[in-house]
Amino acid sequence: MDDLLRLMSPANLLPPLLYALAAGAGLLLVFRLLRPYHTLRGLAFPYALGAVTLALAVFLSANLGAAGMPMDPRLQHALLAVLLFAWGFVGFGLAENLLFERMMKRGGMSVPRLVRDIARAVALVVAVLATLQFVLEIPLSSIVISSTILSAVIGLALQDLLKNVIAGVALQIERPFEVGHWIRVGQDTGKVVEMSWRATRVITVDGNYIIYPNATLSQADLVNFSLPQPLQAMHVQIAVGYTHPPNAVKRVLVEAMLSLPDVSPEPRPSVKVWAYGDYGVTYDLKFWLHSYDRHPEKRDTVMTAAWYALHRAGIELPLPIRQVYLHQVDPLAEAEQRQQRVARVAADLRRVDLLDALDDTEVRALAERVQVRLYAAGETLVRQGGPGDTFCILRSGRVRVDVDDAPGDGAAPLTVNHLGPGDFFGELGLLTGAPRAATVVAEEDSEVLVVAREDFAPLLHANPELAERLGELLALRLRMNEALLANRKLPDAPPEELSRRSLVGRIRQLFGLGGRD
Repeated sequence: MDDLLRLMSPANLLPPLLYALAAGAGLLLVFRLLRPYHTLRGLAFPYALGAVTLALAVFLSANLGAAGMPMDPRLQHALLAVLLFAWGFVGFGLAENLLFERMMKRGGMSVPRLVRDIARAVALVVAVLATLQFVLEIPLSSIVISSTILSAVIGLALQDLLKNVIAGVALQIERPFEVGHWIRVGQDTGKVVEMSWRATRVITVDGNYIIYPNATLSQADLVNFSLPQPLQAMHVQIAVGYTHPPNAVKRVLVEAMLSLPDVSPEPRPSVKVWAYGDYGVTYDLKFWLHSYDRHPEKRDTVMTAAWYALHRAGIELPLPIRQVYLHQVDPLAEAEQRQQRVARVAADLRRVDLLDALDDTEVRALAERVQVRLYAAGETLVRQGGPGDTFCILRSGRVRVDVDDAPGDGAAPLTVNHLGPGDFFGELGLLTGAPRAATVVAEEDSEVLVVAREDFAPLLHANPELAERLGELLALRLRMNEALLANRKLPDAPPEELSRRSLVGRIRQLFGLGGRD
């Protein structure tokens, strides 16, 4: 009773309490300074436990020392064990943060989560054993001997789990794939989203969440589509009728694939004859994707672009013939259908003010030569800097006009206009030979009337005075768009060449017409 009263006296109680409060305040200040850097994230509880233990040890040591009383060795060992265990855990967390999160990331290295978890577990076991051996003075030999039977029982019960853990360690060491890679296991293709002690989780292209045990995954035939580089090849097959030359088909299909942003230009796409079937020739299209993500959609984009390109080129896809129908063709009906088509095209041409210089006979003659082409949304109709040998009239759909003032600098082109049904473009290049001043891209499926230079030439040769009327209308149209053309000049041509007289001269020169410029 006297010892307790002596310990609780103000003279013996106040200084130790102040020491403990000062120690606790200092530790709290250190914690506050480190928290903004997220260094102690997840280590708050062991840090607080160590801080309380240290403050309690300071208080008891100072209080008992002031009273002239020794501290109980068992209490001293218990406090030391708690302090070493708690702050040892904090110290390992700080070392892990400094080594893994900062130094290794700066060097471009990454440590798998499984390796870090194993390191934490080993450090925890070492800390527990060291505390038992050196602080609590419990012999480790007795612990090992007494736990042999228990370890055997636990090992037999958890052999499947241990097998997966060991397989996970092997996968982390060999690194056949990483989180974010696209892999194929059996018939399933998906993206790796997580790797843990026991299993690897994959999301397939259909959104299915598959969990593969590491032991199963380590023994499976695995294909990694992200190694050694993200660039991956894909094959599709398309059948074409026998009447079309293979080289022409290959040229059309390669150009269709090169026009797609998802297809890499290097290595260049290729088309090879695959087989001769009952209804047509099968071609194998090989193209390279920048990355394997969304590969079903990218494959669909290639197949869609191939259909539109073949349709525009007049190349037919074969259909299986099951029945034969005999139908007598009426020449008069065929002629009437042709006349109706020409009349519809002529009506579309008559809506273009640039063609007001043509009379009805000339418009009808031109309509017989005009091609009707269908473009899919996202396809490029013409490219800036390309040859301007066609004049296009938008029959249906919608397109946008992009201008790149500094090609090759990586900047996105500027959209300067949107065109709809009845609008047209390419008249300057058709009549003067100037290259394309802009890129035109379809914003939706669009039907376009295409007037080629060789289709227009017979009209000018039959009526040389037509060049005068076209030059006048072209100059008028350019003046109406002067604001849009203020920064656009013909290559190697001064601004005055956009006058009516200079345009007439360029038309005569391009089409080989005689007469005075």
